[in-house]
Amino acid sequence: MGSHYGKNRRINKNQDKLDRRVVKTKAAMRQAFTELLNEKPLREIRVKELSERIHINRGTFYQYYRDLYDMRDHLEEELYDEFRQTIDAREAPKTAEDIKIRLVDIFTLLRQNADLTLALLGPNGDPKFVQSIQEMLRLRCINDLIRFDPRVADNNTTEKIFDYGYAFVVSGCMGMLRKWLSEDPDKTPEEMVEVIGNVLMLGIQNIAVPFSGDAEKKGDAAAKS
Repeated sequence: MGSHYGKNRRINKNQDKLDRRVVKTKAAMRQAFTELLNEKPLREIRVKELSERIHINRGTFYQYYRDLYDMRDHLEEELYDEFRQTIDAREAPKTAEDIKIRLVDIFTLLRQNADLTLALLGPNGDPKFVQSIQEMLRLRCINDLIRFDPRVADNNTTEKIFDYGYAFVVSGCMGMLRKWLSEDPDKTPEEMVEVIGNVLMLGIQNIAVPFSGDAEKKGDAAAKS
């Protein structure tokens, strides 16, 4: 019995090593994929090119994916599922603070997946995937609005007005998201949500409010030098 137990432990240990190796390999492939997608359209990328970038053979790639389009689909599906789980993790917002908390959750997720987010939102990304995320959020927002005021469900005019407002907000958020992750990733999700809130609620003249502390620090440092 003791030898059998020891054998099981060795099997589990070997399996753990194998699992870690798989995770490491797939992470490297993902990084190479997103880097290449930021450089050129998917149709111009070759498996050989990706494999050489991270020093694996093409056979290793084909252990996990049929081709690069299959890889993109898998990565999109994983991010979509994480996005949905993040939204489902909290109850429907009832206050402005609840909305802010949900946005922080979303921005935190996208920051954790900055490489993939930027690649998919970029010029060589997948517009259909972006639209699917936007539609998921749109339907969730409408459902939350109906819970808040059931009369919305019977008012087509209200939904049309909502769609105009939603299109405006989402387009702006997408632009800010790209700028944040590509140019200023050190800013926290909380700070970025504060920026969005100020722009939407108070006007664009208040966009600098969350960053005023940085400006003051730089001014103090310059005065001391």
